[in-house]
Amino acid sequence: MGKKTKSKTKLKKEKANNSIIVVNTEEHAQQLIDQADIKMQLGDMESAISIYDAVANMYKSILDDKGPLMRKRRKITLAKVHCSGGEACVTIGDIERGKTHFQEGIALLHDDFFFSPSLLPEEEEEIELLQEERHDVLAGLLFYLGQSTADGKEALQCYQDGIEQLKYSFDILIKQEEVMCSNPNNSIIFSPKEMIRETKNRLCAAYCSIAELYLTDLCFEPDAEQNCEAAVELALQLDNSSPEPLQIKANLRLRQSNVEDATTFILKAYQELETGCTALASLVGYAVQNNDDDDDVIIASELNSSQQDAADRLPGFDFRIQTAKILLECADSLNEKITMEEEERHNGNQCAEAAIQVLGSLMAVDDEVIEIWYLLGCAAMATSPSPNPEMAMYHWTKATEMLNKVKLDLEEKLSEGRNEDTEEIQQEMEMVKSKLEEIKSKQDDTQGLMSLEMT
Repeated sequence: MGKKTKSKTKLKKEKANNSIIVVNTEEHAQQLIDQADIKMQLGDMESAISIYDAVANMYKSILDDKGPLMRKRRKITLAKVHCSGGEACVTIGDIERGKTHFQEGIALLHDDFFFSPSLLPEEEEEIELLQEERHDVLAGLLFYLGQSTADGKEALQCYQDGIEQLKYSFDILIKQEEVMCSNPNNSIIFSPKEMIRETKNRLCAAYCSIAELYLTDLCFEPDAEQNCEAAVELALQLDNSSPEPLQIKANLRLRQSNVEDATTFILKAYQELETGCTALASLVGYAVQNNDDDDDVIIASELNSSQQDAADRLPGFDFRIQTAKILLECADSLNEKITMEEEERHNGNQCAEAAIQVLGSLMAVDDEVIEIWYLLGCAAMATSPSPNPEMAMYHWTKATEMLNKVKLDLEEKLSEGRNEDTEEIQQEMEMVKSKLEEIKSKQDDTQGLMSLEMT
């Protein structure tokens, strides 16, 4: 029988960025994991990946050093490391390496995880906690794998499997909460309420991911519309005020040419974002406070604590830009109607004004995004009954200047003759030219409208 090596004395060395990472003990490994997490938050993905890899290799070498309960703890820890390492890889564009991390983590937690006949009775409670953690981590790995998978059907399977795992986790948490409520003197050492809330949010997001798949990659599948509707309804059952399923439902209603319902849902989604969006928009002069006589533009120098909290809770760029696009599509569809009810006119203007606030919140964070300038011009012309052509022309002119700069940079790259990049650069050039033509057409139409108003 080979001699066992104690984990506390085992050393593992890995090279990273010309330095050597030494993992001494499991306690030291946890300290390194914390360091890697911080590096990820700071955007230093390469260093984070190197640390995660070193820690993962250490844990792989000691999985079987102790009894079954310790093996379970280590498997969960190693799976978490694979999850974080995979996320870091995907962030820097190394999708395949990220997928490998996710798949290795999934394999760890699928490998006869609960077969432990030698467990002692007093270990049962800890096993239940480990089971919940295992389901939770496995769900996260499956969701990440789904997001990293280009094939729509494979992604769908990952999301469905992840939801199944998260439901197991949810059931265990509910059971623990019931035990805690029925017996205040029980031995459960934490309150599961916050974890229950977080798990519901993750389930809601997972159903939204499935609904999005049926709107995009799987839109030609049989019953795609019905499956999308079912997924978004399940998300809303978990949280009927979450902006994500409300936005998806608005998008679905637009696909179904139901502008009225789409408007209702996208305005509900905006209500959940309004405080944060108007707070940020006020920093760059886009927030408007309605008075009896006129509209006053509010320019704030800083946000108060409640405004900052609302701004910090806002969804990311992609979600907000999509929200603005749906708001504008609803506004344009209502404005195009030959006969418009007063309520429809009001809703159309609400959508346009809301789009300005959402886009203003993005402008406060980054004023170098061409699409924001372009869409703000579109929003200015969508306000009803009085469009704002001066505002539209200002933003479209800025977008045109930025596009022309991009066009010049692309022309210089093409002139350098880098053959490996030529096709990609030419495709980007065509997109820039198309957008310039689109803006020029809108500018011409708007200039004509301004000329008519002057006569």
